[in-house]
Formats: sequence, structure tokens, C-alpha cells
Amino acid sequence: MDDSGIDEVVRRFVESWNRRDWTAFGSCFSARSDYVTGEADHWSGRETISRKMNELMLAGGTGGTAVIAGRTIRRLGSDVALVHLAWRLVEGEPTTASPALARSGMTILVVALHDHTWLIEAAQNTDAPSSPLNLA
Repeated sequence: MDDSGIDEVVRRFVESWNRRDWTAFGSCFSARSDYVTGEADHWSGRETISRKMNELMLAGGTGGTAVIAGRTIRRLGSDVALVHLAWRLVEGEPTTASPALARSGMTILVVALHDHTWLIEAAQNTDAPSSPLNLA
């Protein structure tokens, strides 16, 4: 199966987060989606997710640039998939030499096909302890 549409929504998800463009970030989610943050806050709906991310940024959260350290896709059907993203935050523009911030983790996405476009139905972000993650 062609996973390019899934890769596209993941790319938009990460890039919009890195730009702090919460409208674009929210557009990666379906209208009735759910997002559980690394702090275990549960937000429902695209508009709520965008608004809450903006509030978090205004309160001083969401620092650093997200770099995807690993990704897996497992199809659950022709129109639903599970995505695991291992990530880390770096200072400034991501390079192989970028210093890592004290935050990394795993994000699990359930994505579904809506009128030829993949959107996030559910996202669970888990902050890792201080050790790096892998997808082995």
C-alpha cells in the first residue's frame, strides 16, 4: 500500500509544530479528533486542539524544534493506520550536531482517510524519561 498520504500528514504535523502555526497544526486533525498531551491533558476537536496549543505557547510551553528520530506505520485497514513517532527536541535548526534539549518522547497517531486526505483521529504524546527512545 502507498503510505505517501500518511507521510504527508505526519510531515505537516511536525512542520506546523516547529513553526508554532497552531491553525495548521489543528488542520492535521479531524474535526472530532482527540489529543492527549505529554502532561496527560485530553483535548477533543480540531478547534480545541489549536486553541489549547496556542494557550500553551503563550504560557511558555512548546519550546525547541522537533526532530523525528524514528517512524513506523502499521495499516489497520485500507483507510486507517497506526503511526509511532519517536522524537526529540533540539535547540534552533535541526542538524546532526544540534544539542538535544532535555525532552524526547513517543507520539502515537491513529490516522484515517477522509475524502482522499489522511487526518489524525487520535494522538497520544508521551514524554520519555531522560534516556533516548528507539522503535525496535
